[in-house]
Amino acid sequence: MRLPLLDAEDGLQHAPSRVPLSLASASRLRMVQRLARAKRSRLSRRPTMPSPWTIAVKAARVAQMHLHHSLVQEPGQMALRRLLRLLAQHEWPRQHLVPRIALLPPPVEIMLTTSAYTTKKVRQFYLA
Repeated sequence: MRLPLLDAEDGLQHAPSRVPLSLASASRLRMVQRLARAKRSRLSRRPTMPSPWTIAVKAARVAQMHLHHSLVQEPGQMALRRLLRLLAQHEWPRQHLVPRIALLPPPVEIMLTTSAYTTKKVRQFYLA
């Protein structure tokens, strides 16, 4: 009596051409069909939980929107701009966390209303 073979790819049992009558019963056939259906359903279904990468990208996007809003409301925040420029030196934060407005020079009216010392510091910051 020869037993069914085990396929290494999918782990399902495929019967050889001459299966003993006791192994080719209807219940065994239903079991194999049920296993194949479960495998197909597992392959076609999307995972229910998002990946950690997706969660990190979405959280960074929310933080990016908050930072953008903060820079629009108060464009003269030099410490925040400096921090974001430091973060922008790395690829992932530059793509997902740092708003593009932070990489632009501050508006001209901010530079005109500050003292000479602060203006000098701002120039050094952007020339460095």
